[in-house]
Amino acid sequence: MPVPDLADSWGVSQDGTIYNISIRENTFWHDGQPVTSEDVLFTIEMIKDDSSFFPPDVRELWKNVEIRQLNERTLQFLLPEPFAPFMDYLTFGIVPRHILSDTPAAEMAAAQFNLSPIGSGPYKFDRLIVENGQVAGLELSIFEQYYGGKPFIEKVIFRYFPNTQSALQAYRDGEVLAISEISLDVLNQALAQPALSVYSGRLPEMSMVMLNLNNPEKPFLQDEKLRHALLMGLNRQRIIDKLLLGQGIIADGPIFPGTWAFFDELERLPYDPEAATNLLKTNGYTIPAGGGTTRTDQEGNPLSITLLHPDDALHSAIAQYIFENWSQIGVEVTLEALPYEQLVSERLSARNYDAALIDMNLARTP
Repeated sequence: MPVPDLADSWGVSQDGTIYNISIRENTFWHDGQPVTSEDVLFTIEMIKDDSSFFPPDVRELWKNVEIRQLNERTLQFLLPEPFAPFMDYLTFGIVPRHILSDTPAAEMAAAQFNLSPIGSGPYKFDRLIVENGQVAGLELSIFEQYYGGKPFIEKVIFRYFPNTQSALQAYRDGEVLAISEISLDVLNQALAQPALSVYSGRLPEMSMVMLNLNNPEKPFLQDEKLRHALLMGLNRQRIIDKLLLGQGIIADGPIFPGTWAFFDELERLPYDPEAATNLLKTNGYTIPAGGGTTRTDQEGNPLSITLLHPDDALHSAIAQYIFENWSQIGVEVTLEALPYEQLVSERLSARNYDAALIDMNLARTP
């Protein structure tokens, strides 16, 4: 269920193609100017711009949405067809039109506005903390005209660190009271701190191996039974326990657990390398009579795939583990590491791959 913030009411047409969104009254920017639907419209037009810093998929979605300003507080969004996750795409921050209207989208990321921003939330920007010529943090204080009530904490100071290890050391030294994120490389150190409470929560993110079913050079990937064998031949729980230090759950489908559309009775294929091997044998994937460790299909084509993966340490370790697991059931895997942006733009977009280890952000509404 959506939680209201700047928008306090909304309505959706029966066919799911029209959304009316109203902004709550008595909302103000930190300079005292009112927040209106003009600001929302301006922000979305900036998102649409090809030169903006927003992700391409977000830009493309908004390009297909017609927007009408019904009045100072209400906007109407017209979609070309029903799109259930649309409300998720309304969870972006709004920028003030009266300040940024003359700033091109291409210059927004480097605009002077970012060094002294004006928002509409419970805290307003006070000052940057600069040390040795570098931005080291910022200070925020209560915004008295905030519509949601006065916060209990008068002032909030954010400090920036080059990595989590430095942030954890600052906590040990008493320089900070909390750390926003604990990375896996220092998780065990953080858990060992006697007075530090570490909280974890589920993020709508999923790591997966994407298979190219339309690759004419790997026709066996179209075989559902082979794909079942690949899944049963991969010890996903061990990846979570050993490489993610327990910070994850097994994904049995693309729907995020806890959402209204999640189906708990979905068929699950547990890790079972013996069953995976038998399934391959039963469906004609055998070890050649001449020996070797790689299975072949009925036409003699080896079960050989190249697995693309991001070149960072964690994804490389996961890819290596997949290599080891699938090798044990007779599937030959060649690993190819690429920078993430290159992997997506040059290989996935061109459908030039066999298999790819990627991360996806999931919509809370499927």
